[in-house]
Amino acid sequence: MAGASVIAAVTNALAGREFPFVFGGDGASFAVSHEDLARAREALAATAIWVKEDLGLAMRVALVPVAAVRAQGF
Repeated sequence: MAGASVIAAVTNALAGREFPFVFGGDGASFAVSHEDLARAREALAATAIWVKEDLGLAMRVALVPVAAVRAQGF
């Protein structure tokens, strides 16, 4: 539930616009445009707080620019 909640949070933050994502069972990865970065950041932070306060779990969240991924050869 906690891992999937970030997908729902970002979907809500982006007003239902579609974006690519992968759900791995215990977490998710997705891509958002630069224009949606602030909304995605807020959704991730709010979700991490909710998971900690309501579920008692630590959720790691991160934003990684595509340029950084490409620089690593991926």
